[in-house]
Amino acid sequence: MERLVPHSNKEMATNPIFIGGLERSGTSLMRAIVGSHLDVAIYQWDLGLWTRYYEQYKNIDLTKISNAYQLIDDIFSDEKAKACHIVLDPCAIKTEVAEHG
Repeated sequence: MERLVPHSNKEMATNPIFIGGLERSGTSLMRAIVGSHLDVAIYQWDLGLWTRYYEQYKNIDLTKISNAYQLIDDIFSDEKAKACHIVLDPCAIKTEVAEHG
């Protein structure tokens, strides 16, 4: 299996693209299209994080910043996310969420 190395630019760590969705919703096609760009590092497999956290967060208002931050913390502390060894900056992502929703 080929291991992808993220772009060394700080932009990658502070402005990642998250593609999420339930099974059979088109996420594989979207990953294939976005992942075909040379400057994009993308996992070759589905991490299943949205499926894992959907039940927990489906009735929670994620427009409330504290709820969105909790979801971000849960995702970044998940063992599957840690095992991918792609460095992202959760604090920078929280700042982007706070500024741009």
